[in-house]
Amino acid sequence: MPSSPTPLLNVEQQAAGENLNTWGDPNLNSALQRLTEAIAATTAVSTYPVTLTSTNYVANQARNMMLVCSGAGGTVTIPGQSKLYIVSNRSTGNVVITAGGLSATVASGDTVPVICDGTDCRIASRTDFQNSVLKNIANGSNPLDGVNKQQIDAVLAAAQAYTDATAFASASLPGQAGNAGRYLTTDGGTTSWAAVFPSFSSTVDYTLTSDGAGAVWSSPATMRTKLSLGGAALLNVGTTAGTVAAGNDSRIVGAAQTSGAVFTGAVSGPSGVFTALSGILTGSLVGNASTASAWATARDLGLTGDATGTIAGVNGSANASGALTLASTGVTPGTYSGLTVDAKGRVTAATAAIASFRATATITGSSGAVTAGSGISCVRNSTGNYTITLSPAMPNANYLPVVTLVDGSVAVYAPTIGSITTSGFTMETFRDAGGVISSYDFTTIRMAIVL
Repeated sequence: MPSSPTPLLNVEQQAAGENLNTWGDPNLNSALQRLTEAIAATTAVSTYPVTLTSTNYVANQARNMMLVCSGAGGTVTIPGQSKLYIVSNRSTGNVVITAGGLSATVASGDTVPVICDGTDCRIASRTDFQNSVLKNIANGSNPLDGVNKQQIDAVLAAAQAYTDATAFASASLPGQAGNAGRYLTTDGGTTSWAAVFPSFSSTVDYTLTSDGAGAVWSSPATMRTKLSLGGAALLNVGTTAGTVAAGNDSRIVGAAQTSGAVFTGAVSGPSGVFTALSGILTGSLVGNASTASAWATARDLGLTGDATGTIAGVNGSANASGALTLASTGVTPGTYSGLTVDAKGRVTAATAAIASFRATATITGSSGAVTAGSGISCVRNSTGNYTITLSPAMPNANYLPVVTLVDGSVAVYAPTIGSITTSGFTMETFRDAGGVISSYDFTTIRMAIVL
């Protein structure tokens, strides 16, 4: 089978057995050069319209990664193959990239990636900038141009200047000087500035509320009343009469103090409840500890089934490991040609390896010429005497040459095979001529090597 081009880059693809002793140099080197061109080479285009060349195996225009366009601009036709191009339009007009379907138009002065899916061409561009900032945008002059922050700030400043000079003056609104942070309000007849919040002086821990006419600061006591909270909600926390008792208040009978208290006896509760009691408990605790350095009792961990093993003395204080032993499936170790595998991936049965043909040939007896087959070459030493060479060599000398001698009605004797090595053997063919057995060149010798 001859070599063939790859479908996308037209690089030579080696067929099995093709170009013996020449695939590396020059064939492989040529293929590597083509791949280099597909990644880093440049095609210059200056006349239009133009169809890029795409010749197999050799350098061509369509395979190169980059297209640099000059001149007046126009249409560039590329092959209908999936490929990425980097197009730099240095011409004075637009450059249109087409493969027969949708075309991609690259504006003059732009350098962009163009993707072809085999039919349609598109410019690779972003529509979602994911909160990134576009920098160094020039001032636009065309109605369709983008604008930058400098232009927007100038528009906002002009709008504010117009409002100050026109709107406030013509409507007799109060002046803006000294009213930073205030809002404009009216009582129905007069327009004035008002503070967003009342004064902050002496309002620590106060809450901003409304009295129906405006915002005011309310004290904690006022807020309790506004929220209709009664009883203990209106009392301060303390240790004296008329206050809400705190956790360390002696008025709570049997309460543990912040220091000097000792618990004795068994205490039980949910996991984590004893963390704050560390150092002040004596006796046993029933429950789960929030932390521990080791298990109370070490355990042996065992595995059974298709694999067995034991990890002894595990107490959680350190990493532990153990050996794993796979159970035997009953299949004798050896080399097999057929295997039975169960759902767990184990080999449960096997069949012995069978012989296979390694080489074949058809040889002309009178000359030793090989007219068909592969892996065998022949030299005729003398009448009926031949040296057979195997390429590649056999892995060992335990192979079997199977020979058929063809010559009309001549009585045939089995050939003699001698000097068998991994790379070949000798062979002598005989006939019976009136009761005399002698060496003889048969018309055709057919041969197969079985290992």
